Amino acid sequence: LRHAMGETMTDDQPPEKVKLYVYDLSHGMAKMFAHAFVGKAVEGIWHTGIVVYGKEFYWGGELQEDLPGKTPYGAPVKIVELGETSIPSFIFDEFLHEMRPRYHLGTYSLLSNNCNNFTNECSLFLTGTGIPNDIVNLPEEALNTPMGQMFKPFILQMEQQYKSQLQSGGHQYNFPLMDNPMRGPSNPTPVRSSLPTQAPSFTPLPSDPIGPFSPLASPSSPTNSVSTPSKPIPTSNRKWITSSSVPFLSNQMAAPVVSKKFAEYHLSATENEVLANVINYLSNPAEEDAEPPVGAYTLFDRILGDISPEKLFGCLYIFRVFILRRRPNENYAKFHDLSLMSTLVECLEAPKATQAMALTVASNFFAWKAGANWMCSHASQIVPKAIKALQTSDPALHSTAAALLYNYSLNLDVNSDSALEATLAINEFLRTAKDPETIFRLLLSLGHFVMRSTDGTLGQLVMASDFDDIVKLCSGHADAKISEVMSELKQIMQ
Repeated sequence: LRHAMGETMTDDQPPEKVKLYVYDLSHGMAKMFAHAFVGKAVEGIWHTGIVVYGKEFYWGGELQEDLPGKTPYGAPVKIVELGETSIPSFIFDEFLHEMRPRYHLGTYSLLSNNCNNFTNECSLFLTGTGIPNDIVNLPEEALNTPMGQMFKPFILQMEQQYKSQLQSGGHQYNFPLMDNPMRGPSNPTPVRSSLPTQAPSFTPLPSDPIGPFSPLASPSSPTNSVSTPSKPIPTSNRKWITSSSVPFLSNQMAAPVVSKKFAEYHLSATENEVLANVINYLSNPAEEDAEPPVGAYTLFDRILGDISPEKLFGCLYIFRVFILRRRPNENYAKFHDLSLMSTLVECLEAPKATQAMALTVASNFFAWKAGANWMCSHASQIVPKAIKALQTSDPALHSTAAALLYNYSLNLDVNSDSALEATLAINEFLRTAKDPETIFRLLLSLGHFVMRSTDGTLGQLVMASDFDDIVKLCSGHADAKISEVMSELKQIMQ
């Protein structure tokens, strides 16, 4: 909320440089001895951190942030310029929060899920390109040598040692073949802060068994209340993708910040009081099914109706959480039809940060049956905007648009022009998509559209559009869940 309400990057600000700080965990020992042990020259045993927004983000037992070059790993041996990003910092915060369930002590693997896999995902999200292949692919290349296969059990033992060190509070790895060459400075700079555990999130699929960004919001009752296809793709749980984390750490902390952001809306004393009550309402899980505070609808109606779309980011940020509650969701779907939809469509043409929030609001309406039906009744207005977001170069818009199209794929009339338009657009975008989570969501969307097209029309259109190209790109993907869904989609198409 701190980022979203007061410290976000606006469209008129220059892009942020993205850098990769590279550290050699062996302190030069790998370069001297690796050939003897694995039969292959290795320049270093790399640890990396992604540097952007004036901070260095890295994985050391848990996701961490620090001043660049001031982490416990000492000074970087090299710095790689990865490019630039126009993604606001608050969206990157949400992306990091979404990654937490996949990057913690229990999921660490020296061979397949390490600090370099983390920075590679960050780089893809921020710039559209990954980190250098010689860094991220080092474990695989080393293991592909005959000596590497012999040393695999030993490496797995090293992995357990590393996990034990992290669990006991350490952040540095002692290379077991040497006399503690990883000792580093006797008083390493302490990690200044862990990434916030309550960051807002454009959450990943609720089907992910370990969560996502496990801020995933998929309220059990609303999810079960919406009709779903009778022949689902096995790996998908067919739950709506919503952004559900409550962005208020505490009422006392949030109220002043929210009020400051809402100041540009020129709230009256009464409206400020209503806003404080709304914050308390959204911060209290016990009120999940309660009516919102008196005046809440009037407040949102006034702001959404009177304020120009480019200034609605702050309001939409809170409104997206408001409509995850059943009563507000149903109320807006039934009684605020045309005015709210008109505002939402206008916001989808606003600056990128506002577009992202508007797409999230649209996705969150699917949390309850009334909202899902309402969004489907206006698909001809919203789906083209989601497709347009896919056609931009902004990864954050890709992610939110993919979430919305996935929600549509579960309930939209597959014989409608909107379903046809969405299917063809997804099929086209998948040829160039790079972000794994976006690819995963879109593959599921494609699968549901095709499965629910009982006359086979959508499947035939996909096959006629060089579907084999998508098969080649996604089969054997490094992300196992993408490969799995692709395999199932191939079976469906057959």
